[in-house]
Parts: sequence; structure tokens; C-alpha cells
Amino acid sequence: MKWSRPILLLLALALPCEAAEPLTPAEISELQAQRKTLSQEAMAKFNNKKYRDAIPLLEKCNRLQEKIGELNTPNTAVYFLYLGVAHSRLSAAQKARRAHEASLAIAGQCAKAGIKISDTIFTSNWLALGRIHRTRGELTRALPYLQQYYQTKAKTLPAGHPALLITAGTLADVYRDLRRYPEAVALLQKNLLAAQATLPADSIRLARLQLRMAENLMDLGRHQESSKHLQSSLKILEQQPVSIDLIITLTVQASLHLARSENAKVMPLYQRSQKILAALNKPRHPMHSNLLSLISRQQLRQGNPIKALKAASRAVQQVADTQGKTHPRLAQMLSDQANILNHTGQWR
Repeated sequence: MKWSRPILLLLALALPCEAAEPLTPAEISELQAQRKTLSQEAMAKFNNKKYRDAIPLLEKCNRLQEKIGELNTPNTAVYFLYLGVAHSRLSAAQKARRAHEASLAIAGQCAKAGIKISDTIFTSNWLALGRIHRTRGELTRALPYLQQYYQTKAKTLPAGHPALLITAGTLADVYRDLRRYPEAVALLQKNLLAAQATLPADSIRLARLQLRMAENLMDLGRHQESSKHLQSSLKILEQQPVSIDLIITLTVQASLHLARSENAKVMPLYQRSQKILAALNKPRHPMHSNLLSLISRQQLRQGNPIKALKAASRAVQQVADTQGKTHPRLAQMLSDQANILNHTGQWR
């Protein structure tokens, strides 16, 4: 079996090689028994969310796989898959990415060799890699993984299945970020119809699909259609306990009013959102700084630079206090603050 250079390098990093004499059948049997015990221990740690303890056990399983000569097998693909998930849970994105790529490469080699391997290994890795790349802002790299996951699941799951609806929403978000609005709308329309046929009329998932549809239609300048979907989303969310979903929908409604030059309707929505957020009692939630930033910009549009500066300063402080002075969002907040200072003539 021929390995590509990148995968060889990847596996060399993950599985340190040791020169060894050929193993006897008895030695192989003993190592396989060790691997089975280690695998059971690793899964027990993983299932109990003890990811730091599970990782070295999974790595030992892979080293035994290599020593036995069973590197290119479904078991190794599974161990790398769990390694990727464990690293993700510990916010080690780079290690998670490498583990998922190794798992996917091994699964592909197994399939080419005619070795039976579960589709779940492929789909789990596609979804994980799609999410990792999206989180890192690597949208063009995230897209094919998410597309493969969605297309594969769509062949086996019924329309309206939660896994399909969630992935459709994520995929639509990537399309939107790439400004591929028509593709997002087509995907959402298909899943929205399925959701309306299968979910309760007050489902949060339905509200979220309606919101995504409204955002993309607004980006396309189809404001009337966007407003209809927004109202549908709000109708569902306002029947539920107050939530972050409701705040997000209200801020999108404010954006639609801005797009239609209905400026007087904007600030009341931001103020209502702030009251809801205060009622939720989540002082460290990033929505606090988001709302302050939106209010700052709106105050500036309305000719209130002093109020705008006050809101912008509070946004900067909120990010620094809750997310740290090195958080990327702080740079944008400081830029907004500088623009207002420049506008008011207070910049020095």
C-alpha cells in the first residue's frame, strides 16, 4: 500500500517508529491482547469525559497497531478518530485536525484495499474537519468536508432529520460567509420545507432555519421575503422562554430595518435585546459586547457621537474583561472606538 508524503509525515509524527525483529505469532497474539485492554481503558476514560487520560492510551493503541503491522486497518482509523475528538474537547485544534486527517487517510486506504469500514468513520471525520476549518476561518477548506458529510447523510437519513437540519444550517452559514447566497437559500428552502413537515410548529430548529433564510434573503436584497421569514422566526421564539436565539433574531430584524432605511426602528430592538440579555443573567456572554458595538454604530448614525463613544468604550472593556486583552475581537472593538474618536475630533 503506497502512502502519500504528507500522510507519511503525519503518521511519523503521531507514531514514532522503532526498528524491530519480525514478531512471532505468539508475540502478535500477546500484543493484540494488550491493545484490546488498552482500547477498553481508553474508551472508558473517553466516555467519562477524561480526555487527557484517554489520549495517551489511544496513542499507545496506535503504536501497538504499528508494531503488530496493522496500521492500515479500521481499528487504527477509529483510534485516530477518537484522538481527534478528544483533542477538540481540550481545544487543541491543530492536534485534532492532524488526528482526523490521519483517520480519514487510513479509512480511505482501507476502502481502496477492499477492507470493510464503517461509513461513520468517514462522516464523523468530514464533520469534525469541516467544523475545525470553519472555526479557524478557513471557509474554502471547510466547505468540501461539510458538503461531503451532508450529501452522504442525505442519502441515508429521512428529510427533516435533526442531523441533516443542523448540518444544513452550518453549511448555509459557510455559503453565506463566502457570499454564495443563492446556494444557501436553495439549501435552506429544501430543509425548511422538510422541517415544516416533520417538526412541531414551535420548534427552535424551525426558528433557526427561518432566521438563516431571512439573513440570506436580506443579503440578496429580497427584503420583503426576508421580513416574512423573520416574523415566522420571532413568532416561534416569543412563545418560548427568552433566549440568545431571540436576541440574535432581533438584531437581524434591526439590520433589515437599516437596509430599508427605517432607522427609527433600530434602537428599540437593540435596547430590548439588552433587557433580555440582562434577564438571562449571563454577564460574560459575548453578546453583551456585540450589542454595545451595534448600539455605538447606531448612535453615530443618529448623530450622537458622545453616546456612541461611551457604548464603544464599554464594548472594549467588556471584551477585555471577559475574553482577555489578546482576544481577536478586541482589535475590532478598538478600531471602532478609534473611528469614533476621529469622528468627534478627540483623536490625538
